[in-house]
Amino acid sequence: PVKIKPITQSTPVTRAERQVAKAVKKSSPVTQGFYVQLGAFKEKNRAQGMADQLKRKGWSVKITNKKSGLHAVWIGPKSTKTDAEKLLKTIRSKLKQKGFIIQHNNG
Repeated sequence: PVKIKPITQSTPVTRAERQVAKAVKKSSPVTQGFYVQLGAFKEKNRAQGMADQLKRKGWSVKITNKKSGLHAVWIGPKSTKTDAEKLLKTIRSKLKQKGFIIQHNNG
């Protein structure tokens, strides 16, 4: 077994390390699973506006960047397509918005 020594003093962090940590924190990777996509926008601030409205209503929202340059707004994830279909029905009835199911696989 590997022995892990406790850290007794803080190690100085370089400026580059702080920038990397900040970038990782901001990017918040998208979890694997099924999502409902509600929109895709050329302007990131429009996608953020929609995401903020959905978050205020209690939804779990992610903004993803598509290869096309669009910023997609997703609600989810759900582990199965059946659960995602139920989520889509709920969104349609509660938000009166159309959407469609996206499967996201990491890697």
